[in-house]
Amino acid sequence: MIRTFIAAPIPEGIRKKLKNIQTELRKHETGAVRWVNPEGIHLTFHFLGEIEESGVNGLAEMLQEAGSACRPFSCRVRGLGAFPNLHRPRVFWVGLETGSEAEKLHQALKAGLIRLRYPVESRAFSPHLTLGRTKSFSGLAAVISQVEELQETDLGEFETREVILYKSELRPGGAIYTSLVTQALNKA
Repeated sequence: MIRTFIAAPIPEGIRKKLKNIQTELRKHETGAVRWVNPEGIHLTFHFLGEIEESGVNGLAEMLQEAGSACRPFSCRVRGLGAFPNLHRPRVFWVGLETGSEAEKLHQALKAGLIRLRYPVESRAFSPHLTLGRTKSFSGLAAVISQVEELQETDLGEFETREVILYKSELRPGGAIYTSLVTQALNKA
């Protein structure tokens, strides 16, 4: 069994800006947040969890079909927030404004996963980049205040040109991500 998810990579320039935001937020917390390694931040479309290795070939075909049906799209990296909200934050994130092509790709992937009998989330697609996950609600007031202050932050724009099936190995020092299948989006 391998732990997998489907996501799009983000460019190094955006990754550096996310790291700077995390550094700023870290100044205001006392160990209450487990920050995501900036190298591991992706635009996640679907988390599959544990799958049989034999399922990778079917997923590769599904990615090819979904990727060829969708065009590359722009992502504006703007705004900070938390899920479910800033009153009880479980996940701190930076928002992505993506337009309809990202939703089209998400839906094409979802349809393919359903066809292959993988479970999919029922909640709406909410494009974002996860900065950190809450370990404890105590000591978060200053972080929440800082997120509110940075809510309108604009970190720039990038183009998503591919979608990747990643393998995720959980290690004590953080997750290690390996690309299993890369599918370019249709440029035509």
